[in-house]
Amino acid sequence: MRASIGSLAGVVVSVAILATGCSRQAPPDAYGNVEATEVVVAAEATGQVASFTAQEGQRLTIDAVVGSIDATQLGLERDQLSAQREATASRINEVTRQIQMFQAQRDAARAQQEAATAQRAVLEAQLEIARRVYDRTQRLFAQQAATSQQLDQAERELRVVENQIKAQDQQIVAQARQVAAQTEQVAAAEAQRQTVGRQVAGAAAQVAQVSERIRKSQIRNPIAGTVLVTYVKPG
Repeated sequence: MRASIGSLAGVVVSVAILATGCSRQAPPDAYGNVEATEVVVAAEATGQVASFTAQEGQRLTIDAVVGSIDATQLGLERDQLSAQREATASRINEVTRQIQMFQAQRDAARAQQEAATAQRAVLEAQLEIARRVYDRTQRLFAQQAATSQQLDQAERELRVVENQIKAQDQQIVAQARQVAAQTEQVAAAEAQRQTVGRQVAGAAAQVAQVSERIRKSQIRNPIAGTVLVTYVKPG
């Protein structure tokens, strides 16, 4: 998992010093030490080495990938989390369709309620006419200018309109309850959609975390330099 990286300058200097020591030429004018930055490169994750391409003496650029830790299980975990995220995201579309259906039903119920209210206004006008007819028939009957059958007919027409208004009122109340219930369904579906949205965000965060762990399983060279020695092999 590790490779020791040193600068090329340090290696060249070392070779030059050895060559000088093997010759019988005049001694150098000065002596000294050349410092090199030595870095031990390792992956941020632990596990079995899946690949390792660094070789001793190889020149590496900064951020070069020289190997990796086996991340097969992490890849499977990420695929599973991605599938769960997609499945959860599909629920958002399903809940959205439910909301649209509830809203359409509520709008239809409101339209029916408005129509029933308008019809009640018509019945109120008819009721006023029926009352006037009944009152006039009563006066004519008292003056023996109308028959009892005419009076009974006027009374029946009045009662019919009154019953129609009562039925219309009941219908309006029932439609109002239906609108209220469907409004609650819309609100509940909206809350469910928000919950699913948070679940999708949580699943996406989990996918990102696993992806980061996969990234950390790569062995990257932090600086430009030359490989001095390697400590591991694939497997």
